[in-house]
Amino acid sequence: MKDESKVLIVDCQTAGISGDMLLSALVDLGADSKKIIHAIKTVKRYVQGCKQITAEFREVSRKGFRAKALNLHIKEEERARSADEVRASVIRCVADLGLSLSARKFARQAVDNLVSAESRIHNLPSDRVHLHEAGSADTVIDIVGVAAALDYLSLLDAHVYCTPIAVGGGLHSFSHGIVSLPAPATLEILKRHKMKVIGGPVESELTTPTGAALLTAMVDQCVDYYPLIKLDAAGYGAGSKDLRQIPNLIRLILGTSEPPHLTDKVFLLETNIDDASGEVLGYTLQRLYDEGALDVSIIPISTKKSRPGCILRVVSDKEHVNKLSDVLIVDGGTLGVRVMPVLRHIANRDSQTVRVSLRDSKYDVRVKVSKDRFGRIVKFKPEFDDVEKIARRLGMPFREIAEKVSEAARKKIDKRDSKA
Repeated sequence: MKDESKVLIVDCQTAGISGDMLLSALVDLGADSKKIIHAIKTVKRYVQGCKQITAEFREVSRKGFRAKALNLHIKEEERARSADEVRASVIRCVADLGLSLSARKFARQAVDNLVSAESRIHNLPSDRVHLHEAGSADTVIDIVGVAAALDYLSLLDAHVYCTPIAVGGGLHSFSHGIVSLPAPATLEILKRHKMKVIGGPVESELTTPTGAALLTAMVDQCVDYYPLIKLDAAGYGAGSKDLRQIPNLIRLILGTSEPPHLTDKVFLLETNIDDASGEVLGYTLQRLYDEGALDVSIIPISTKKSRPGCILRVVSDKEHVNKLSDVLIVDGGTLGVRVMPVLRHIANRDSQTVRVSLRDSKYDVRVKVSKDRFGRIVKFKPEFDDVEKIARRLGMPFREIAEKVSEAARKKIDKRDSKA
């Protein structure tokens, strides 16, 4: 389950995303570089034909901006590996590292994103797909490394946003010839996950298939602007190229968001009345409640020709809007009604039954409990009808009984919370 208060933003609108950039940014964000390098070197055991891996994270500068970069050297046989080989290497490696189930699921999703895109663009079943550039050991390293870094940072349960993705532009030469950018696999992955992209701003490949596969495995939502959060940390990862026009960087933002208000949609009905008696207004108000109004207000105003009048304001759900408009026109005598849909923030409401002792007898009373968006209790409200019956039966003040019921409700909830 996602922790909605924990937010990670992947900002790739300037220089796109690749696996090594993302991994470097996660290390800059706080992932233990020694543990990540251990995970990277473990890959050698599971990629057939991989003879040696050396890796280090170092500080670099891109257009004057500091960032982390992965310095990686691999000795391996140059050959195309099947999609099944790459998938098996990833799955076995993350299991051997003892990563969490969430990390293993993420790694599998990332490699499946890559394989399914290659399968689609080559019109072959996944078990017959051979990966050329994407089949090298560094693809497995990127997926395993990012899975490990997210796991170590406890970010696999965060709500992840990304900005629109810069994909670069121009032409790209690879094993299948010369194609326009973004590469077909990159385009297929981003299209399938309905991501927003930005062309350019340079003639170079900015977003790689592996970068796209990782991004779409972790992102919950692609947004034009950062969401409202409290900023906690930022990490910068550099790509291997030092581009002339832009800093070749990806930026990760870690933050926390406050829990949202519960909301619902209601309708506000308003009309100005300046020629109705108090009796008509009182009758109209009761008719509005009878026809399903959630709330009714009468607000004094001055109308044309300096006559005193009022605004009759009604809160309604969608179902009762037409009936309540009829009441305002027929019973209130108005010539028009303003109808406005509005978003309403509401308290989290619950109903409980509490037992209260009054004059040697016990009574069950329903109590409405209101909580704010942080789960804190802000109000107890005993059910009017229940309190009224007891007050009439015992000849006690309504207010006194309501206070005793609220006190009993608070004690009941405090006792329950202390046991929890």
